[in-house]
Amino acid sequence: MKKVLLILLLFPLVVNAACDKDKYQSNIKDANHITYDNNYSESAGLFNITLYAVADNLKVVYNNRTYSISNNTVQINNISQGSNVSIDIFGNDGCDQVRTILIKEPFYNSFYKSDICREYEGVLTACSSQFTQTKVTREYLDKVIENYKDVLVAKEEKEEKPVEKVSFREIIEEYFLNWGVKILLALFTTMISVGIYSRKFEKMKHGI
Repeated sequence: MKKVLLILLLFPLVVNAACDKDKYQSNIKDANHITYDNNYSESAGLFNITLYAVADNLKVVYNNRTYSISNNTVQINNISQGSNVSIDIFGNDGCDQVRTILIKEPFYNSFYKSDICREYEGVLTACSSQFTQTKVTREYLDKVIENYKDVLVAKEEKEEKPVEKVSFREIIEEYFLNWGVKILLALFTTMISVGIYSRKFEKMKHGI
């Protein structure tokens, strides 16, 4: 029992010893040289990723599957549109993970260069990009075009509406229409108050 326990205690040391600091740093350096192409297959409707400059001392893992290296390249096929791809790079010599390659697959826009998009290219993203971050459906496209037309109509109506020049006389008339009645009422109330106060003052003056 003690021998088994001793072996279990030493096992992590043996694993760690397989990957020293220099080897780990070398794996990181090699992993950082990896580049990739992300190609879309229109016939399959899927993406294919090709990794380049993959050193033989590295291991490529995607979706818990280890991919083989051939001529320093790795091919990962049949990836769905809109997928979040996370490719992990390990050392195949007992070292830990040294890099993660993250790829956000876009959606293929089947309406790009179509008749419905012809007059909106360069204006609407849904019509000017072959690949988009949001899936472009006919319903979505119709809504985007409708909103764009509404904005154009509102802009044209604003530009066509003439700016009315207001004369000084109209300003005065508008002022008196809005404030004239209030001013007259205030003056009338003040005059009545002054009259009442004056009569009281006269009575007080004559001792009445």
